[in-house]
Amino acid sequence: MTSKPQVAASYARVSTDKQRRDSISLDEQESRMLQYAQQQDILVPEEYRFREAASGLKSERIEYDKIRRLIQEQRIDVLIIYSSDRHTRDAVHGKIFRAELRRSKAQLHIVTEGGQADIMSAQGEFMNTLKDAFNQYWLNKILETTQEKKKFYSEQGIPFVQGHTPFGYRRIGKQMTAQAEVVEEQAAIVRRMFQWADEGLGIYAISRLLEGTPTPGDIKHNTRQIRAAGNWSLQTVYRILRNEVYTGTHYIHRDETRDADSGSRERVLLPKEQWKAIHVPAIIERAQWERVQVRLEEGRQARPRYHAKYEYLLARRIRCGKCGYVMAGLPQKSFRQGVAYKRLYYRCSTHNTRGASAAPPCGSRMFLVLETDSIVWETLKQVLLDPRSFISYMQSVQEQQHTEYAKLEQQAEVISELIDQHYTELETLTEELGSVTNRQGPVATTIRKRMETIEEAIERLTIERNRYLQRVSHRIVTDSDIRSIEELSKQVHHLLIDANFETKRRLIEALDWRFTLLEQNGEYRVTIHWYDWEMNIKVPR
Repeated sequence: MTSKPQVAASYARVSTDKQRRDSISLDEQESRMLQYAQQQDILVPEEYRFREAASGLKSERIEYDKIRRLIQEQRIDVLIIYSSDRHTRDAVHGKIFRAELRRSKAQLHIVTEGGQADIMSAQGEFMNTLKDAFNQYWLNKILETTQEKKKFYSEQGIPFVQGHTPFGYRRIGKQMTAQAEVVEEQAAIVRRMFQWADEGLGIYAISRLLEGTPTPGDIKHNTRQIRAAGNWSLQTVYRILRNEVYTGTHYIHRDETRDADSGSRERVLLPKEQWKAIHVPAIIERAQWERVQVRLEEGRQARPRYHAKYEYLLARRIRCGKCGYVMAGLPQKSFRQGVAYKRLYYRCSTHNTRGASAAPPCGSRMFLVLETDSIVWETLKQVLLDPRSFISYMQSVQEQQHTEYAKLEQQAEVISELIDQHYTELETLTEELGSVTNRQGPVATTIRKRMETIEEAIERLTIERNRYLQRVSHRIVTDSDIRSIEELSKQVHHLLIDANFETKRRLIEALDWRFTLLEQNGEYRVTIHWYDWEMNIKVPR
């Protein structure tokens, strides 16, 4: 009787465009993994073949998180990866991933290392941790060398070492001989823009005057560009008018990366006096630039409140169900019996060729505001007038969430077990250090270094565990949330019958409801989001 083949998931990962082109591409990784699986008589279903572009320093990745769920649910026997650095480049994350595999009695196979990796024994875990640490060291060394080289050039006054060269300039020469040069054709456009702004024209008027003129995207042949050639976005015009580089001063070292309280890294803008200035050829006079900044600031202060002119009940709280981009209000002029009036719609921002979206139009339909707002308000009113059925629904969602987040809690438990193991090892090392006679000798020094490594690992693991627990506590519907609906219902009951727009809007903000609009098979639907639960309602047409 033939034995049932093992079921596996394969995972291919790249983090840069260069890796996509080289031999370590996603296609090459997957091909090698499937070839290995066939040789080992391991079944890799098509739906279990995962690939993504993500940093190996991240513990949470969209595709790998799907594999972690399969591991938790014990739906796979084997995880196949191309090489250890495709799995992770972080020693602590590697500990967590392997602990999850061990708990589910799943194997780890690494193609470049000849097959099944030892993740069960103490020696095997030690060797895997060393590989993860080396992978992390090697990546950090590459990044460090690159950043040091760029920093050195910047400190020597070489402009535009990092990022794109601003519109109006180009970088000529290489390394220490590089310098900024004005591109006169582009500089003439910049001068016209500042002249118009100095004369009092607004961003929109300037963008209209520039129609047909080559944009920065046209000149750089931007492959992600979605606008027709010569079509200037408001954001592009605004960024150019705000850029101080055109006065002859290019600033570097404007921000720095710091450790956030959550354990992640974040970029923080530094005070301007800490920025480093590099001289470049000026395109406009500083006095003109400063006058334009005053006008831009005055315009910003005088700008009316977003959507103040028209009543959009769901404004700034809606996304397109087709592409995930934000949706915005769109007034359109219509005629009825020869009389003009405004008809309001919600439309996906990818349709707006002047918007900031980098995606092509998704093709989603527009939603009529009158119908959409009406059904949402009726739903909200029913919730607050008679919250019992809604609370019953929330309680059922709460039960579903507890089941869902039990998986996150399991991941937190895995990390807690690792922390306990490290504390046990730390106690053993503390006892060994106490028995060492020569506290300055090589044995004591080795023990102390090992203790420092373990303490660092415990700190990192604790941060990871807290992140999982924080996700559960912040997103799950609590008993307190349910009581808040009851209390809000009592407080606003008398306002619901003849509520005006402002009252309706304040109630939506008080509930913190979010919305997704999607047309599918001729049906228009609104999904109401509150925490992690969803309520789908049909928009009558």
